[in-house]
Amino acid sequence: MIENSVCIFLTTVLLLGSVFVNPLNGAPIEKNNVLNSLSQSDLRSSLNCFNSGPGEIINKKSAGSPGATLASIDYDGDGDMDYIEGSFFDIFICTNNQDNFQRELYYILEDYNGYPDTLDAGAIVAVDINNDGQEDFITGGTQGFIRIFINNNSQSGIPQFDMNKIAKFGQAVYGLSVADFNDDGWMDFAASHATRPLGYSTISIFYNQGDLTFTQKDVYSIYEHHVKDLESGDFDNDGDIDLLFAYTEYIWYDDLPWNLIGVYCMLENEGDETFGSEKVIAERGRDLFFYFGPYFYLNIQVRIRNFLGLDRYNPQLTSADYDNDGDIDFLVGDNSGKVEHFINDGYGNFVSNGVIHWYGHLSWGLTSGDFDGDGDIDFLVAANNKYGTLEGNVWLKRNQLN
Repeated sequence: MIENSVCIFLTTVLLLGSVFVNPLNGAPIEKNNVLNSLSQSDLRSSLNCFNSGPGEIINKKSAGSPGATLASIDYDGDGDMDYIEGSFFDIFICTNNQDNFQRELYYILEDYNGYPDTLDAGAIVAVDINNDGQEDFITGGTQGFIRIFINNNSQSGIPQFDMNKIAKFGQAVYGLSVADFNDDGWMDFAASHATRPLGYSTISIFYNQGDLTFTQKDVYSIYEHHVKDLESGDFDNDGDIDLLFAYTEYIWYDDLPWNLIGVYCMLENEGDETFGSEKVIAERGRDLFFYFGPYFYLNIQVRIRNFLGLDRYNPQLTSADYDNDGDIDFLVGDNSGKVEHFINDGYGNFVSNGVIHWYGHLSWGLTSGDFDGDGDIDFLVAANNKYGTLEGNVWLKRNQLN
């Protein structure tokens, strides 16, 4: 009763107080770039993409892991979109059979030095890496391995892949994205990885040599933070491939991470396979403006923050042209369970189109694809039903354009 009263009192204080500036750093804690070039037609088409509901449940999320990583793939080549789910150290293949998604355990990542290699907030991405007309997939994970699974004539309901380990870093291959960065006809990939112990994270491009070997080029580093996710595409419509990335910014206070904020950035390709300085697109999240010690913080304060939807850290990305206007937009999920939609003005500037839905907690699993075959891009989201539980679902959110 006392704890509930304290929570209600502090929540009221938060809502009435000056919560838009954190006293520990004095900086704004939620901001966006302002667009002057977004047309009214862009806004109308974007607003029509997704309604405010959750979509439909197509599967239960693995209850044994805190989160899940998703990737869309047509692994069996039958023309409809299947997906892959990474939950803890398990990889599931989910086969689309007329909007029925049959989920089967396919592979278990092996431990490394006695520690599990997990995919809860890691990365999975699908790509035809060897140009044989079949979709393969790449995985990252907490232990720093990059694995490529080569499709070996999979059939519907019978996935067959040959696994190859191609790289090992210190830890935290959390971001993976694919594109033909050098326009040579072979799909390359970008990956984020970190040192162990954490000193800095690096984004590297792996140029495909056509024989399952790759040339690595480091293009960006950030100190004292994990890059949590990556997306690639020609976001500014200038003919080359740019990068989006996301990370959690925080400061240490009393041996705890304080003021955790999700930050979304773009690296613009300079046209010569080099990238300029990061451009911050938006920041999300805030902390409460009071602090009464570690026990109160861990047992009460974080619960208040979650209840109010302020825990917008550990951001995860997916991107596509959702509004069919010729440029690439993106979605972001995070610890709060929200999924937010950002609209591109065609020049690599983005504005929020608002939160599509608040799913509960840990909306870490996001992937895009035309799952219903109607010509527009839908998305899947894996999230927990509420704070404090590992139970959750995978939802299909259909695009409303067509």
